[in-house]
Amino acid sequence: LAVLADDKYAVAARWRRAGLDIPATYRIGPDTDLPALLRRHRSLVLKPPDATESRAVAFAEGPADLERYGRTASYPFLAQARRDGLLYRSPQGTLHTLVLRINVSWDGERHRAESAYAQIGPDATSPTGGPGGRIIPPEKALAGLNRRCGGAPVAWNATALDQIGRAHV
Repeated sequence: LAVLADDKYAVAARWRRAGLDIPATYRIGPDTDLPALLRRHRSLVLKPPDATESRAVAFAEGPADLERYGRTASYPFLAQARRDGLLYRSPQGTLHTLVLRINVSWDGERHRAESAYAQIGPDATSPTGGPGGRIIPPEKALAGLNRRCGGAPVAWNATALDQIGRAHV
């Protein structure tokens, strides 16, 4: 299972088969028409295919972003349609990208969330990994949720799950 967990493409396929609404995920090779994918999705998350704790992740919103990533990436890498509609607003009012990481276990009968943490980027336009990113408690992240478009706060409650699913750009 550890090998599966390190293969982001296989994990995405497994989550999709389980019925979860996850972003479109593509394995990118040297012959992939990345500009066509970018036109289809408007914004992509480019990342290595293995678990890297958000290192070497980039957002692509135009041809220059694709070219810049392509100069340093090795094949295959992954492209996912960017659907993150939420940011974290710090107590100082600064907006940051946000990833909630939930560690889930299986006891043979059901899944259980064992632990969680939130990883935030240095600002609202940079991925969470790399310089300036940091870990914060998940409850702090949930208390500071804001929409990426318009910056409106999102209250975390039982109905917020529906809001988050529709929060993407």
